[in-house]
Amino acid sequence: MSTSPRSGSNVHARLMLSLPHHPSARLSTAPMGGAVYAVVVRLFSRRPCMLEDCAITVSWDADIVIQTVEERNSQCVFGRLVFQAKEMLCHRIEKTLRFPRAGCVAEGVILGKGVSRIPEQYASGAPAPFALALYDQYGDEIAEQGYLSVWDRAKGRTKTVETKKICLKSPRWFHGNR
Repeated sequence: MSTSPRSGSNVHARLMLSLPHHPSARLSTAPMGGAVYAVVVRLFSRRPCMLEDCAITVSWDADIVIQTVEERNSQCVFGRLVFQAKEMLCHRIEKTLRFPRAGCVAEGVILGKGVSRIPEQYASGAPAPFALALYDQYGDEIAEQGYLSVWDRAKGRTKTVETKKICLKSPRWFHGNR
C-alpha cells in the first residue's frame, strides 16, 4: 500500500506506511468552522530513517495544517474528538521521529485542521478520500491514500477515540494488509 513518487510500490523504501482498515481516519466539523482530521497510522522501518514532516490532503481544502499537542497534557481535545496525548505522532514528527534501525515500529494519530467546511456529499456517511504524505530526512515522500469517516457532524457531542497501543513487537499486521 505504501507508495513513493519515484517508483510506485517500492520495496526498497525506507519506511512502510499503513492505514488500518476503515475507519482509519475521522473527519469532524471544527467548533469555530472548518474541519478537523484525525488519521491513525502504523509505521515500520525497513532501514534507518527519520521523519521530518507530514501532510494531509483532500480535494476540497488546500489549507490543512498539521496540529501539535502539549505533551504534558493527558488528553487532547481536537474539535469533537478526544485522544490520549501519548497516542499523538504530530509532535514526534515535528521534532524528527527517528527509526534508528530496520524493524522499528510506531503507531499513533496525526491531527490536522482545515479551513473549509465538510462537503454536503459526505454528510450522509459516504467515505471521503484523503491522502497522507510523510517526508523523510532526504525530502522523499512516503504516501498512502485512504478514506475519512465523517463523525457526528450534526450532533455537538465529543467522542473519545481509542487507538491500539504502540506495537514494538512483530510487524505481522503489515503482511496481513497486503
